Formats: sequence, C-alpha cells, structure tokens
Amino acid sequence: TGTPLIAPATNSGTMSDLTKQAGDLIFHTDTGYDRQAEILVDYIMRKNSDAKIGLVYQDDDYGQNVLLGISRAESKYGILVQKESYQRGAKDFAGQTMNLQKGKLTDVIIAGIILEPITVMKTAEKLNFKPNFYGTGPTVDKRVGLGAGPAGEGFTATYWSYMWNSDKSGPKLYRDLCEKYDIPKPNMGLYHYYGFATAMLLVEGLKRAGKNPTRNSLVKGLESFNEWDSGTFPPITFSRNDHAGVDKVQLLQMQNGKQVVISDWLE
Repeated sequence: TGTPLIAPATNSGTMSDLTKQAGDLIFHTDTGYDRQAEILVDYIMRKNSDAKIGLVYQDDDYGQNVLLGISRAESKYGILVQKESYQRGAKDFAGQTMNLQKGKLTDVIIAGIILEPITVMKTAEKLNFKPNFYGTGPTVDKRVGLGAGPAGEGFTATYWSYMWNSDKSGPKLYRDLCEKYDIPKPNMGLYHYYGFATAMLLVEGLKRAGKNPTRNSLVKGLESFNEWDSGTFPPITFSRNDHAGVDKVQLLQMQNGKQVVISDWLE
C-alpha cells in the first residue's frame, strides 16, 4: 500500500537494506547490530591489542546481523572471535560460558536481550571467570546490570541516542513534557523516551511533507533530512539511497548500580 514504516523498534541493520521488499519505505533510526559489534571490537582492541574476544549470540536475524560486523572486525584486526550461539528463549548458558572460559578470553560480547546477559554473567561468576563483559543495543536496559548483581558491575552496552536523563535539548524537552502532563516517574526512562524520540522524527517528516501530506510526500520529506539534529538522536541524514539513520554509538557502563556514559560517540 506504500505506507512508510518509521523507526521500527529493532537495531537490525537489515531494516535499512533498500534492496529488500518495501525497503524503500522503511526509515530506520538505530545503529545496526553489525555496526555496534564492529565498534565494540574496535573499542576492545584499542584498550588491549592482545585481547581475546568471545561472542554469545542469538541464532536468528539478530545474531546473523551481529556476526556480519564481527566478521568485518576479524578481517580488520586479523583475529578470530570465539563464537557461542544460543536459541531464543534459552535459560541455561553453562555450556557456552564454560567454552568461553576454556578459551581464556579477556573480553566477551553478549548479543542478547535481558535474561541472557544476566544469566551468562552470573554463570561466569560461579565459575570464577572474569572477562570484561559488553552487550549490544537491547542489553542497554539497566535491568541487565542490576539483575546480574555484583557480576554486572562494569557491564558495558552500546546505545544509539542521547540518554533520557542527559542535559541534551531532546531529553530536557522530554522531561519537561513528562512533568507538564503528569507522567508517573516509574513510566519515564529508556523505552518511554525512545517512543518520544522516534515521534519527533515522524513529526519533522510530516512538517516537510507539506500542507496536505501524502504517503509519498512523507517519504520525500524524510529523505530531505540532512544532518537533521533533533537533540534526541545524533544528527540524522536520510536520502533516496540511504534510510539507515544513526551509525554511531556511545558506551554506557554499570558503575555502582548506575549507568554512566564512558565514551564519546564512536563510529
């Protein structure tokens, strides 16, 4: 029907593949899993050129997209990342964690959601296995670091927008609106803010679509974004040949029960 899909709630880089069916109607905001994985390896290797890296990944589109970035990083550094897969919904990670320990790894990236990284880190703690743990986009949920308890201290995850509680203009506007409309404090946070940030993108696209917007004019409006700075995401550029949105991340680390931004924007 030609209806645009704005900001699908996934980090998968496949969302911005214009060769896929209806790909020209999808406008992605989030940095792809492949770029996140590649940036994490860059970060790890800069910290320790002798690092031995492992990856725990979900065996589906999510994991395949992560593997794409890992493959590029392996070629770049001439390294081999130890890979351990799991099926979606898995609850036992003893086998994967023991394999990682046998590999004597210094750094482990977990491409999971919430329960998987918690379980991996708690399992590693029981085995007295203490690598640096990292996670891709979905693991940025603060419940991951907190849920892992002491094992989650230092857990570092990628994030592709400004933090909802930061002093950037977008988060400030978000908090002001929440206060104005009496949004309960427990409702505020990462996911609530994400909806706000993506809505700003759609509203700007509609503004550019003209007085009588159509699906086609909305697409053209979005494709006119050139380093558009909403204050919610880093500046976004769309064009007829590029619907990928953000391509960088900052790193958030769990320190004493709080998430702290520990990097500039990495790309």
